[in-house]
Amino acid sequence: MVNLLKNYRKDFSSKGYVILRNWFDEDRLNLFYRHVLNITYFYLLKIKSKKNKLNKIYKSNKTFYQKYCLIHDLYEKDHKRVLHQTQRLFEQNLQAQNFFNDEKTINLFKNFLNIHEDQPIFFHGPNVFANRPKAKRLLYKWHHEASYYPKRQNFLNVWLPIFINKTSKNGTMKIKESSHKLKDIPINEYVGYDTKTLNGKNSFYQKEIPGEYVKQCKTKIMDLNVGDMVVFDRRLVHSSSINKSKSYSFALVLRVWEFSKDFTLSNDFGVTYNRYSRSEIDGHPEIEIS
Repeated sequence: MVNLLKNYRKDFSSKGYVILRNWFDEDRLNLFYRHVLNITYFYLLKIKSKKNKLNKIYKSNKTFYQKYCLIHDLYEKDHKRVLHQTQRLFEQNLQAQNFFNDEKTINLFKNFLNIHEDQPIFFHGPNVFANRPKAKRLLYKWHHEASYYPKRQNFLNVWLPIFINKTSKNGTMKIKESSHKLKDIPINEYVGYDTKTLNGKNSFYQKEIPGEYVKQCKTKIMDLNVGDMVVFDRRLVHSSSINKSKSYSFALVLRVWEFSKDFTLSNDFGVTYNRYSRSEIDGHPEIEIS
């Protein structure tokens, strides 16, 4: 395992990412699916107008994947925001977080973060990203996570397909290989995906990296099977892609972080510049990073 971790670390440093095949087994995935479905179901029960239809879906003999797709269809039109709130529940649920909490996976994360085995790490997530057929509202353009979390200097991005495999046809992630080594990349900020969705309600906040600035980097399509996982650098440029199939696809996303390199005393992973009032500034003149 030691030699394997060294090889992983070498690829991670060179390419900015590592694909780990068959990392999670079927039993573990099914247990996670059950937690996701239960969290979603019991939260959405509070919407009275959909309660009967929701109960019918939940109590049916359909698969976890089929139920989750039907629930998304049920709430997508009138309750997008409510459906999105379930994401915040996943990242605060111990059973959902425990999906990643085993010795092998934790050791892998610490190896990529290049920290001591006793140093604590923290999870931001997990979150489930839905890719609805033909929809653009919940897609990201080329970007890297470092621009969204500028005060966090040492964190990993974890991405894996759940329920069904991810392919170029059903809306998977694309990455720009070795783009984590690029310097001084401009950022274009707006809400939406294109001119039709610009400033659209419930659309994503983009910090787009214009394509011409990463065209020299090889594009890699994340064709991953359920059970596979990709771990990538905070500065690696990546994007979503449109789901051209007729069915939903889903990805599980996690950020793994540690605080030893950060010039902040904030305990909020998402702390940003110019966020606080004068009385709440989180820096300190005696901070010394290791």
